[in-house]
Amino acid sequence: MQHNERYQEIYRGLVHQGQNQALALEEFLIAIHKKVPVHVNAEKVSFLYETGSAEGESEPFQDEIILHRDSWGMEEFRIETDGDFLSVEQKIIRTSQFAGNSYVLPFLVHPKKMRRGRNFGRILISGIHQSLEIVIEARRDFDIEVCRSRWQAQEQYLKMASLFLDFQSDM
Repeated sequence: MQHNERYQEIYRGLVHQGQNQALALEEFLIAIHKKVPVHVNAEKVSFLYETGSAEGESEPFQDEIILHRDSWGMEEFRIETDGDFLSVEQKIIRTSQFAGNSYVLPFLVHPKKMRRGRNFGRILISGIHQSLEIVIEARRDFDIEVCRSRWQAQEQYLKMASLFLDFQSDM
């Protein structure tokens, strides 16, 4: 009898928080230890890309994260990106969208939004009971000849500044 009153209070509290009924029922079953929470994991937690400076290599390209859930149940995950060069179309996924125990989460990498060199970003997948971080590293190459000519120009500028300082100190 005592458990029934406690369980009713838990359920009422979950329903009044404004959740949908399926999520409230899921949280209720977890709270009374009749079910374990749904957890997801990714087949791959880090990605590495290399893009060049050519025109064709500056177009956005798509890749995907394959997620697997470990049990049945209702869960909602928020998807966020950390890095200007990353984007996802879907900001929220639910376990009801999984095909079996798997879900394919597509994302875009935008080379035009990357700076030269190494770019780091993350895709964060957050649920009520879990957070998952996918690390993205993208390297945007640049033309070695352009780099060499800039270095030579800087070297010439330094020589000129040094000669000017020597000239000034001799006066």
